[in-house]
Amino acid sequence: MTHRNRLSELRIISCLWIFTCAFLIAPALQAEEQSDLKQKLARLPQPWQKKLHRLTLKEYTETLK
Repeated sequence: MTHRNRLSELRIISCLWIFTCAFLIAPALQAEEQSDLKQKLARLPQPWQKKLHRLTLKEYTETLK
């Protein structure tokens, strides 16, 4: 095997190793992000569960002054 072929083979192996690691690590990171996302969503207002305050005409006109 020539030196050039060996370097080419090492590049391919290293690229495959990097992609393999990325595909194995990505789901673990995504799982952590999903738990953070659930916490953030829980803190957001949920208008379908709480009644929103609607401005009356009087309140609206007072804000325009």
